[in-house]
Amino acid sequence: MSGGDAGAEPLDGLSGPEVQIASKARFQAGPYGVVVILMAATVLSFLDRTILGLIVDPIRHDLRIGDAQIGLLSGFAFALFYAFLGLPFGRWADRHNRQSLIVFGVAMWSVATAACGLAHTFTSLFVARVFVGVGEAALGPAALSLVANLFPKHKLGFALALLATGITLGNGFSVTLGGALVAWTETKSVVLPFIGLLSGWRLVFLAVGASGLPLAALIALLVREPPRQTSAAAPSLSAVFAHMYAHAKTYILIISGYSFMVVMSFAQIIWGPTFFLRVLHMTLVSFAVYYGLLMGVGGTLGLIAGGKISDYLTRRGVPGAPARVNLTAIIVQTPFLIVGYLSRDLAMALLCFGVGVIVLTFTGGLQSATLQRITPPRMLGSVSAIYLIFANLVGGGAGPFFIGALSQHLGASGNGLGQSLAVTSIITLPIAAWLVLWALKPLAQSERAVEIAADKLPLEGRLLPADAPTGAFVGDIA
Repeated sequence: MSGGDAGAEPLDGLSGPEVQIASKARFQAGPYGVVVILMAATVLSFLDRTILGLIVDPIRHDLRIGDAQIGLLSGFAFALFYAFLGLPFGRWADRHNRQSLIVFGVAMWSVATAACGLAHTFTSLFVARVFVGVGEAALGPAALSLVANLFPKHKLGFALALLATGITLGNGFSVTLGGALVAWTETKSVVLPFIGLLSGWRLVFLAVGASGLPLAALIALLVREPPRQTSAAAPSLSAVFAHMYAHAKTYILIISGYSFMVVMSFAQIIWGPTFFLRVLHMTLVSFAVYYGLLMGVGGTLGLIAGGKISDYLTRRGVPGAPARVNLTAIIVQTPFLIVGYLSRDLAMALLCFGVGVIVLTFTGGLQSATLQRITPPRMLGSVSAIYLIFANLVGGGAGPFFIGALSQHLGASGNGLGQSLAVTSIITLPIAAWLVLWALKPLAQSERAVEIAADKLPLEGRLLPADAPTGAFVGDIA
């Protein structure tokens, strides 16, 4: 990182307003540096989101609630305000400073996570989880839009996959750290002024929430708003919907297919740890080591591999490359997840679950890459927010609640939870595969149409050249 001025290195092929923007630029974190910082924010967001899955039974026993209510806490509580605020935050990402939105989001969900530790009723914990969703709703559209401005199309798959490694690292890290925290809090407690005694799962939430505020300060210090890939004004919301309507078949199939696909992504985050702890009686320490390595190493390699394969297919001119990688991953993971969740043999369950989850991680980042290929740059924040609304309502809201309610119906003891997870896999993954397969032809047509439209724009509305420097940052761009 350097503090020099970027004015001595103008953007090739640009002139006028573009050069003036570049001349004001100040180098802070470079493009990959920004991705790494945002990846850390994603790690923290998933740590805040998934820590609940590790302490389901202590919360359930302490608050005297069932699996269905746990499903509400882990699903709809998070997705509720995410759905309402995702689009406004996406519009902000298209029109205003994305860095400030990300700082707000990190600070918000950190405070809300700490507040979860102060809850003594289902209602108060539900409200705190809602505000975790409010904070995280700010990160997704802003981060995706910001990263899309930093890389040319043929490098974007890898960049977004690298960003998405925050999911696998956060997922694995949450279990590893959470396991250590839960073990520590079994014998420890703290007394806080005006709050009183905190121990057990409450102390876990407080520690995790407190870790986010330093990261918010780091983002404010090191990340700067990049120049937009087009100098055209952000379109109105009606123009965004008009574009989506013009490509309605593509967007409906892709958003629906990906929303069903992520049901099992959320399921393994929220219910996977509970399945192994409750049904197969693994110790918390043993599962924490296994899951941390599975997601932290295997999942991260899966994400990077998926992004690399997508970029390779894109360079070869394969239409809909990210969607094709996702479709393959859906088909391959399905039998492994079903067998893993139905097995009562620990070794078989660990093997099948591990393979299924690693293949599942190939899809991380490629949902966003798919949308980027069919969406004009200044619409990407809004369109990403619309996708995330549906993905979180279906995958993060309805999915965990359905699994919890079915598990409660089948019986919390025995393998009711495993049967519930297997049934959900049988329902959602084939639907997802069929929708994505159906989307491939219209997706290719939409990709071509967006490319042709971009080529016809005047200079001030075009995308930056693929070889334009991507390290320049400006302070505040409205």
